[in-house]
Amino acid sequence: MSPDPLDYPFWLASRSAGVVAYLLLSTSVVLGLARWAARRGARWCYLQVETANLGAHAAYARLGFVPHHRYHYLAQPALG
Repeated sequence: MSPDPLDYPFWLASRSAGVVAYLLLSTSVVLGLARWAARRGARWCYLQVETANLGAHAAYARLGFVPHHRYHYLAQPALG
């Protein structure tokens, strides 16, 4: 039985063989969601990507995304 193409561990296990298919699927999903949102009146798409994830930055740049702003998390100091 072949692995489910949407099963994340499969993509990690066969990264070299599946990277092209994974990128095509990812692109298709992002563009499909953007079209779906545009048909419902959305004018902008935003993604939240870790600063250190350079591969994601490059992939999204190829789809036309550009950095908009940075974010960081704030946490209350531990008590005690």
